Amino acid sequence: MVPSRVVMKILWWLGLCAVAFSFVVSTGLLPHFNPAAPSPVVMTGSLVMDATALVVIASWVVGILCWVVWGIVAWVVRRRAAKAAVSSEVAATSSGSAAAASTGSALTPSTVEEDVSVNASAAGSVLLDSALVAGSLKSLVLRVLRWLRVGFAAVVVALSMLMSLLCLSMSDNYHVLRPSSAGGCSIVVSYSAGLWDAGGYVYLMRSDSRALTDTGGSWSVSNDPGSDPIEEGTWSLRWNHETAQLNIWSTAPIGYFDWPKPIVCPE
Repeated sequence: MVPSRVVMKILWWLGLCAVAFSFVVSTGLLPHFNPAAPSPVVMTGSLVMDATALVVIASWVVGILCWVVWGIVAWVVRRRAAKAAVSSEVAATSSGSAAAASTGSALTPSTVEEDVSVNASAAGSVLLDSALVAGSLKSLVLRVLRWLRVGFAAVVVALSMLMSLLCLSMSDNYHVLRPSSAGGCSIVVSYSAGLWDAGGYVYLMRSDSRALTDTGGSWSVSNDPGSDPIEEGTWSLRWNHETAQLNIWSTAPIGYFDWPKPIVCPE
C-alpha cells in the first residue's frame, strides 16, 4: 500500500504540473496550440470552442481537482495522527500509573553506583545536545526547502493565471447560426475583438464531423472593437437547397464582408 504522504506529494506536484501546462499552452510554446490562430473544436451541435482555450480550462480543472483531493488526504492524515497521539498519551499515562503503584520502597544506592550514574548522565546529556543540534539543522533545512517549494508554486500559479486570463480573453467566440440545412449542415461565425476593430471568419459545420470547414468568408468592423453583428442580430441566413445565403451587416461606420465563393453543404 502506498503511504499517504507519498500520495499527497504526487497529488500536489500533479496539480502544479497541470497548472503549469496551462501556462505553456497559453504562451504558444506548443506548436499545436497557438492562441493567435483560430482553432475551433465542435463540442456539441450548438457549442463550438477554441481548442487552446479548451485545453487551458481543462488544465486548471485538473490542477484544482488534484489540489482538492490533496487537501482531503491531508485532512484525513492529520485526523489520524491526532487520534494516534491521544491514544499514545493515554497509554503512557496508564503505564506510568501502574509502574508507580507497583514500585516498593526505593533502595539507597551506593557511592560507586552514584558515580556511574553521574558519568552516564553526563555522557547522555552530551549525546542529547548533539542530537538536538543535528535535529535543529535538519529542521531548518526542511523549513527552507518547504518555503522554496511554496514560493516556486506561488510564482507558477500567478504566471499561469495571468497568461490563462489573457489567452481566454483573446480567444475567439463562435456562434452557431440557425436554421440548419436539410442535410444537417450549420453555419458557424467567429468573433474576435482587437484594440481598434473586430472581425471573424465563417465556417461550415457538418453533422457527421467534429471539424469545421473554412469557407474563406470573413467579416471585419473598424473603429468599434465591441461590435458583434451576430450578437446584435444584424444578420440573416437562408438555405437554397444545400447552398447557404448568409448576409451580415453592421451599424459601425466601416465594415468589410468577403464571401469569395458560395457556401455549399456537401451531399
